[in-house]
Amino acid sequence: MKLFCHKPKRKGQRECGQVLILFICFAVVLLLFVGLGIDLGFAYLTQARLSKAIDSAALAGMNNLYRGSNQAIAIAQATFAANFAPNTNSFSPGYVTGTPSPSVSFSNAPPDVILNVSAYATNRSFFIGMLGYHTLAVANSAQATRLPLIMTLVLDRSGSMDPTCSGGPGAGCTYGGTYLPNAVLNFIKDFDPVNDQAAVITFASTWTNDVPMTTSFQTAIPKAITNIVWDGGTCSMCGLTNALLLEQSVGSVATSVKAVVFFTDGLANMIEQNLSCPSSGAWNFGGYQGGSGQWAGFWHTNDAVKAGNNDPQNNPTCIAGGSGCCSQSATYRSYDGSLSKFSMDNVIDDATNRCIRIARQMQAAGMYVFCVGLDGGGIAPPTADFLQTVANDPSNANPDHYDPSLPAGVAYITGDGKEVNELFQLVAGQIQLRLTR
Repeated sequence: MKLFCHKPKRKGQRECGQVLILFICFAVVLLLFVGLGIDLGFAYLTQARLSKAIDSAALAGMNNLYRGSNQAIAIAQATFAANFAPNTNSFSPGYVTGTPSPSVSFSNAPPDVILNVSAYATNRSFFIGMLGYHTLAVANSAQATRLPLIMTLVLDRSGSMDPTCSGGPGAGCTYGGTYLPNAVLNFIKDFDPVNDQAAVITFASTWTNDVPMTTSFQTAIPKAITNIVWDGGTCSMCGLTNALLLEQSVGSVATSVKAVVFFTDGLANMIEQNLSCPSSGAWNFGGYQGGSGQWAGFWHTNDAVKAGNNDPQNNPTCIAGGSGCCSQSATYRSYDGSLSKFSMDNVIDDATNRCIRIARQMQAAGMYVFCVGLDGGGIAPPTADFLQTVANDPSNANPDHYDPSLPAGVAYITGDGKEVNELFQLVAGQIQLRLTR
């Protein structure tokens, strides 16, 4: 650069020296600002990496609270390290000195459990070190909260689930009972026995509350799940109705997350309702599938659960049109208020819609519904549309069956019983996401 001086208008005045001094001053200031911008730019990059690592650590630690606080803290620290690699990693920028060590701790602010994560990283300065600031400290922190869970498992124990079913695949047997118990046992290990509660309702031709809502679910559920009697029809609405009542009787969606996990290997084929025939009172009717023109069987709502007692082929109380039972001209009031005859075509259609209505009641009350279906050779397996509609799954191929104003669940279906365990693990992950904030 050349500096040109001109002759002053007045004798003895020269401006060349003044311009040079001003240029040097401005150059120094400009260099300092450029240096400050570069150093602060590096600090910004460190801040972004630190924020990502801390957020990931907080979520990972909270999602693993059920393993115990010490294990959850260890997982949070490992997650931080994986997302903010030390300097020995070739992908780590050289401007960070040392390896940040996060501070991780749990605290309580009822009803929430809170995981606190904080860390700071030190940047080497390149330019502002000339002013004596050789390092810049960048800090960040995050909190993850986890509400308690109130969960009801609604499990199909119909005859097609029987591990000893004699019909074979395609003739009414899915053998789902071979796989469901182990899947449930692994599933409940993913939740916190201190802060969470869980219950089990099973259904076939009738329903039972096998495990009342309890924090001791990791002890109570294994005992109950090994004593299931696999027998009867598929009164899905029985299980869902009583799950709704149970969830409504415990806690609040304002202070907890409420979830219902529904498992079935068939379409809903039974209804529970007060009738005037075979006699006045509560009846469960339906239970037959596999052929056109079939008529409903009838069971007392409080029939005992024991082998053979719920079998729709062997021991219904009566069959429509049979002696001492409802005549084939008799009708019942369906979900939409219309009168329908006791044909299985009517019952299956009506039972399906009742299940969807009950699920919508759950979701309107702030509950999440998750579904797992087994299409493994049964006569009338559950459809993806039915399960996704019950769960209010946004991935439903029919957009009219998803309501974006209600809590969204997820539905999974498989044709291989060996995959039931994996699907329950996917549901566990979906529930954990909704617990952690």
